[in-house]
Amino acid sequence: MYPMLREGVELEQYEASEDPYADFPENLDAVHCYAENPDGDLFAIDADIFHALLHADGRGPLPLPPSLLDDADDIISELVSDGLLQTSRFVKSGDRINRFVLFLIPERTPNIASLCRGIQLTLPIAAPLLLAAGFLLQFFYPATGGAFVLPLYYALFFLSLFLHEIGHLAAGFAYGYPLRDLSILFLGYFPIGACVACQAEEVPHRPKEEIQFSLAGVEVNLLLAGIFLLLSLLVPAARETFREASLTNILLFSVNILPASHLDGEAALSALLGVESASDTARLWLQSGRRRRKLLHEGARGIGFLFLFLFVRLAQVLLFVVIAVDIISPVFSMAALLWRYT
Repeated sequence: MYPMLREGVELEQYEASEDPYADFPENLDAVHCYAENPDGDLFAIDADIFHALLHADGRGPLPLPPSLLDDADDIISELVSDGLLQTSRFVKSGDRINRFVLFLIPERTPNIASLCRGIQLTLPIAAPLLLAAGFLLQFFYPATGGAFVLPLYYALFFLSLFLHEIGHLAAGFAYGYPLRDLSILFLGYFPIGACVACQAEEVPHRPKEEIQFSLAGVEVNLLLAGIFLLLSLLVPAARETFREASLTNILLFSVNILPASHLDGEAALSALLGVESASDTARLWLQSGRRRRKLLHEGARGIGFLFLFLFVRLAQVLLFVVIAVDIISPVFSMAALLWRYT
């Protein structure tokens, strides 16, 4: 992958007379440039490197001036060593959730914003209605039988994961968000999901749009659940496969809607509350005795927030239980198969 500025790197530029890091600048007309890595280490860099880092988005070579091209490899190696650049698709973070970049989203995307805006207007209504229609038809036209086709189920499962992220992608296009990449999420080195990443500091704060951007993926899962229920009636030979695929999408919705860190539900709740992270906010308020007492003295509103924060913390526990089951269950399934056939 081409060099990309590491997440959490801060770039700063000062006139020499205003530089907080220089006590006695020799040239008051000079411009001083600095880069701070995610660990808090500060580096003085020259203007050419500063501007190259500003445009290091992973979509092309590091934009160095011609005078530095001969030393490009050494410069990139030093910047990677300093924790300012990354060239690996595996992006590590400090909170146990890492990600693998599948592909970078082009800076110039097709002009489909109008179509995507239309999708975002209809999706929150169409998804639950189609799911309700699917359940009603299952009730009025009950049917059994039909084979469970494992390859088809896995194809529908991965299609559901992909379309979940396409839902976020379409919402990002609709609202003009600076989308960066599509990635697979890992807890340590175990895959647990996927995400569409964007430059958060460049996202305009419009709560309704942020909430829809966060929920677009789970709305797609509800839509697919309804579609698969209808297909289970239209394709009797694979009825059980489509029913299981529908159930899987309902489970994907149920897990992702939890207000736990890094999930869609937490992002939507954060936008609703106007905070950067609802999970971090809940942790701070619940850990502080003074803040808990303040909530209790706020009356019904404060007690409501207290229960909301407790639910957010419980959701975090539920998420780790789901992840643990997701990791452990294949091991038990394999052991059961081995026990059965030996």
